[in-house]
Amino acid sequence: MRNTWGWPVFGLSCVLVGGGVVAGGGPTGGHGTVVDAALGLAFPALGAFLLARKVVLLGALCLVPALGAVAYAADNHAAAALPGARWTAWLSGWVWAPAVLIPATLVVLLVPDGRLPSRRWRPFAIVTGALVAAFTLLMALVPQVRYGLPAPISAPGLSAQTPAFPVLIAALIVACVGCVAALPLRLRRARGEVRLQLLWVLTGAATLVLTTFGNVWFPAPWNDWVAVAGVLAFPAGVGVAMLRHGLYDTDRVLRRTLTYGLLAGALALAYVAVVAGLGLLAGPDRPVVAASAAVVVAIAVNPVRGFLARLVDRALYGERGDPYGVLTGLSRRLAEAAEPRATLTVLAASIASALRVPRVHVRVGPAEVEAGDPSVPLERTVPLTFQGTPLGQVRLAPRAPGEGFDPRDRRLLDDIALQAGGPLAAALRALELQRARRDLVTAREEERRKLRRDLHDGLGPVLAGLGFTADAACNALRSDPVRTEHLLGTVRQQARDAAATVRRLSRGLRPPDLDALGLVPAIEAAAARLSPPKVEVTVSGEPYGLDAATEVAAYLVTREALTNCARHAGASSCRVRISFGDDRLTITITDDGRGLPGTPPAGVGLAAMRERAEELGGDFAIGSPPVGGTEVRVRLPVGGVA
Repeated sequence: MRNTWGWPVFGLSCVLVGGGVVAGGGPTGGHGTVVDAALGLAFPALGAFLLARKVVLLGALCLVPALGAVAYAADNHAAAALPGARWTAWLSGWVWAPAVLIPATLVVLLVPDGRLPSRRWRPFAIVTGALVAAFTLLMALVPQVRYGLPAPISAPGLSAQTPAFPVLIAALIVACVGCVAALPLRLRRARGEVRLQLLWVLTGAATLVLTTFGNVWFPAPWNDWVAVAGVLAFPAGVGVAMLRHGLYDTDRVLRRTLTYGLLAGALALAYVAVVAGLGLLAGPDRPVVAASAAVVVAIAVNPVRGFLARLVDRALYGERGDPYGVLTGLSRRLAEAAEPRATLTVLAASIASALRVPRVHVRVGPAEVEAGDPSVPLERTVPLTFQGTPLGQVRLAPRAPGEGFDPRDRRLLDDIALQAGGPLAAALRALELQRARRDLVTAREEERRKLRRDLHDGLGPVLAGLGFTADAACNALRSDPVRTEHLLGTVRQQARDAAATVRRLSRGLRPPDLDALGLVPAIEAAAARLSPPKVEVTVSGEPYGLDAATEVAAYLVTREALTNCARHAGASSCRVRISFGDDRLTITITDDGRGLPGTPPAGVGLAAMRERAEELGGDFAIGSPPVGGTEVRVRLPVGGVA
């Protein structure tokens, strides 16, 4: 159960500050300092939130500056000479001390988790608390006369010139510096997002301490405004750490808190501004001024609330409140992407920016792109599809640990995935085309290198030997006819070897049966050379002419499947079905052998068959049908690549 008693304290602070404004005749006529009012409003709001998040000790200490609101109200009450003014004048003379010193010391020491940096800091914290208590007690007992009213409680002989005062002030300055020094120690041990949180908190804490003691160097009234800036800097630093870096695991409660807190502050400022402005025009007619200010504030409530809600939602959750703007910006950036991988980069960056998530990982085909902190774990997955075809996926990390994605987040993610489907499909095709071109160039160069090697190492020596033998026969023609006859026989054999090498090379470039017989008869001839199994070839559809690449791929895949059947299947029969469709050629090879093992083997032959089909835009499949045996199916587009 969360501690909610901090909010009544904050509400009481607001009432006291408002009462001080009324007692002082408006914000320009009060006697309490703006520093007291700022302390009484800023820190109790932070303390109430921390208590709600179960950071109890730190939250309770942040409520102590509510005494600043007490000081502000008491000061104005005494100045107005209202009943009890003597006691309120005395109260305003010392109650500000803990309101100022507690934030500058113990709050800074315990931030951000409400615990000391280590056990060794416990004596320092106890001494610091004792110094604050001693200084507050001395301020309460010093005889003071405020607004002509002597203090009802005082210690005779005690004064500001007492040696204890400068000693205490010096000790408090040292304590403040020591408390701020604890934050860099925490920072040195922190990593990742925690380090960013502490940087903001450290900035706010250092500003608070410097202005607490350094505002005396500024002339009035600037000294008060410098102190106010320091008072607000610390809650502001903590607020940025919460909003941008997940400090205290903020959730949607924070959104409402910030919205209505900012609304209250904005309306209060508007009320003060209207009262001040109309006060100058209407003179002392306070009822008219107050009524006019109330009307202005009432009219402004709804539009200001809507504006602040959108502002807070954008700061906490990104641009999900404007999905049209997100999709429009995404479309524009996708259209400007210069190359396929840039499309993935644009998508990852757009999602990270739109939803304020710390990490986005996009995978499309073989390409992967990531945006954000790679150390943050990914939790949600969104599929990417186009026209029913899976393209890849987007994986996201939550904004803060344990925080999920609400329906608005999920709708925006689905819309982004739908919007990006077309460009991502085009990018995937471009990547596949680049890979296919690279593979084609590699295969062509490999074929050239193999042909060069065969010509140089095979045909070249045969032709060179033939020439040497012919020269020898020519030299022996007159002197040794018998040797000449033997040499000419060698020339004939070398010529036959050269012709056989040429036939072998040409057969490697393109199966000769295709040119001599055609696709179907060439497959039948290859099947007839197998024994066993007995192979039956059937044809459906009207055969038509095919381009060279499709014809070679169909023949080689079928021949490899028949060879595998004869070597490994242990089959007695095999059937080849060739189907000529309108736009595809389908060849199915089935046998009655032992079938495939649980995990099909990843051999070179199977990989070659699959590559031959896929490089033409076709597909290849192998499996074991329910009746047993093995089935190989290859489908090739008619006319080349689909």
